Amino acid sequence: MPAMADSRDPDLLARGLDRAGILLPATAVERLHRYLDELHRWNRTVNLVGDAPAEVIIDRHFLDSLALLDLIDEQPGTVSLLDIGTGAGFPGLVLKAARPGLGLALVEPRQKRTAFLRHVIRCLALSGVTVHTLHLRGDVPAQLAAVGRHRLVVSRALADTGSFLSLAAPFCADDGLAICMKGGAGAPAELAALERLPLPFHLERTLTYTLPLGGDGRSLLLFRRRPRLEKG
Repeated sequence: MPAMADSRDPDLLARGLDRAGILLPATAVERLHRYLDELHRWNRTVNLVGDAPAEVIIDRHFLDSLALLDLIDEQPGTVSLLDIGTGAGFPGLVLKAARPGLGLALVEPRQKRTAFLRHVIRCLALSGVTVHTLHLRGDVPAQLAAVGRHRLVVSRALADTGSFLSLAAPFCADDGLAICMKGGAGAPAELAALERLPLPFHLERTLTYTLPLGGDGRSLLLFRRRPRLEKG
């Protein structure tokens, strides 16, 4: 089964946070280390992140997730985030470990992974998190009632931007943001295709960054949801 190198090397996470300019309280850093420990332990029997060195796991999953911290911090009032297809908790649960006041809903269809998510939530003593084991669909009223609408909606699981926005639309609050996390410097072909789709979003901005340990390029496509029309 997949294995990881020792995830407890404190220098890896500390070095990545320092290079990314991310300042976290010691309690948050400890929660992230605990998360890494549990990921390492579970990955021996459940394929959560595959067989990769700890540096790659920290860089491509944990530090990449934390790239959304500034977006969360700039939101007014209480912030609620929906993470669609979260897998082993990226980015949503990592962000919750760093910002425990964040409201969070995690959606993941695979039961072994949602069992892991619930385990980590208990280990880190986090509150204000809901975990939904389901294939999310925007046309199922019961799912909308259970999952609700959120100020921020994000996914790293859906490669196609149009598919993500179509799925995110019912679950994104009016004037909320749908955040598409992409590899590379951008997706101009996908953005051009979006102009032909009747989606209730407009591209507000694109943010680019590099992963602090490996130097891989990443981008965030931020789509603002237009208000719903009131039924008269």
